[in-house]
Amino acid sequence: MSKGAKLIKKSITKREGIKFVVASLLAIVILISILVLIYNNFVVFKTQEYDVKLEVSNNLGFDVSEEYIGFGKITPGGTSNKKLEVLNDYGREFNVQVKVEGNASKFIYLKDKDIILRPYENKTIELLAIIPKNEPYGEYAGKLVLIFRRF
Repeated sequence: MSKGAKLIKKSITKREGIKFVVASLLAIVILISILVLIYNNFVVFKTQEYDVKLEVSNNLGFDVSEEYIGFGKITPGGTSNKKLEVLNDYGREFNVQVKVEGNASKFIYLKDKDIILRPYENKTIELLAIIPKNEPYGEYAGKLVLIFRRF
């Protein structure tokens, strides 16, 4: 092979390498753009947490704290309920997942664990604490977690 032919072959190989690098970078940019679009439209929009407290006691007692969701003092075999108003003040629909964490979670039941919240709509979340008859006295706490997901 002549010297000129070798130079042309090297030039073609170098151009193909540059094309491959440019195509790879373009593919990466497109993939990142798609992932950002999916995340912004279908993943978690926001999370809200509220402290939850209750006491198993031989006395009844109310709790009207505005700092946390308090079920008060509940006797073994007793119940207590709370309602929480959730407002969607955005112009889009959300799927809201509701869950309770912590040692109080074994007593707290939710009427709805998944809620569809339409734009500018408000809904009530109903929580019911049920204490088994043989539950020992004590203070229990946890968190009510609301996870807002976009559709």
